[in-house]
Amino acid sequence: MINFYNQQNRQNVETPSPLQNDLKNKAGKASYKKYTDPTGEFGSKELGWGMWYVTNKVLLYKLLIIALVVFCAGTIGYSLFRVGTFVYYDIVYKPIQEQEFAYSRNFAAIRPRFNPAPLEIMSTFALSGGTSFIDAVSEVSNPNDRYIATAVYHFDFGGIITETKTEKIMPLTSRPLVVFGLDSGTYPGAPVLVIESMSWRRVSAHTVTDVASWQDERLFFSVSDFVFEYGGTPGTISANVVRFTLKNETAFGYKAPLFHVGLFQNGALVGVMKFELTDFDSLDYQTIDLRNFVPNLSVSEIRLYPVIDLYDKSVYLPPKK
Repeated sequence: MINFYNQQNRQNVETPSPLQNDLKNKAGKASYKKYTDPTGEFGSKELGWGMWYVTNKVLLYKLLIIALVVFCAGTIGYSLFRVGTFVYYDIVYKPIQEQEFAYSRNFAAIRPRFNPAPLEIMSTFALSGGTSFIDAVSEVSNPNDRYIATAVYHFDFGGIITETKTEKIMPLTSRPLVVFGLDSGTYPGAPVLVIESMSWRRVSAHTVTDVASWQDERLFFSVSDFVFEYGGTPGTISANVVRFTLKNETAFGYKAPLFHVGLFQNGALVGVMKFELTDFDSLDYQTIDLRNFVPNLSVSEIRLYPVIDLYDKSVYLPPKK
């Protein structure tokens, strides 16, 4: 019986010859790049672009949609941000700004808080410095708690001026400004202190927190065994004697410290003397013996004025090993 579903009889099927197989293999696969339009109006390049577009049409559509979504989201978001900023400025910030502009600050009252106060000049006079000499003296005070004052000054005796001096006054301290040894015949009358210039150096709070306590720790010098001997008594020495014991109560030693000594009689300043030590170690004692030839001098007490720039590291002795 003949099997119509699985026919084995292939007599009617043409079997390609070896020559046909060889030609087929040499021809290879068909390609649109080999297409040549006989009219010359539609070449293989245009055909290639058309095929690529048809193949990627869906992908290009999706990319366009994504780009439009991103663009819309960006523009809408930026617009909302700008609208929000505008609303905040008009409703919240602008009224506050207008209120601040309408408020007038008193800068004249604020400025003194950041500028040093001027030196306080308490009294200026000429004191006897010897038989034919005078000392021009002015008691001054630096009221500032964070400014070191440097004063360039001289004294004016009715148009006759002294040499110019420069002195530093530590914060919150008082001391005399003095020009010693003036000829009483050359400088008659009462002197006037003339401050030629002032400069200020601020003490940083990062360096010194409490200026008053910091300075007190470095200016603690005690005076004991004070003796005054008048030199005008017949049969005694001709010079007045001021003698006392000075102790460095601080934890610091000083190189060549300079001191002024105020001579007082019943609370009134009657003279100023000065002395300088070679070195003054911590807890050291020094016997101070000063002489002058001021006539009719009487001294009941003395007051010490250290002339030391505490903020200059070079004035301190190195610690003992």
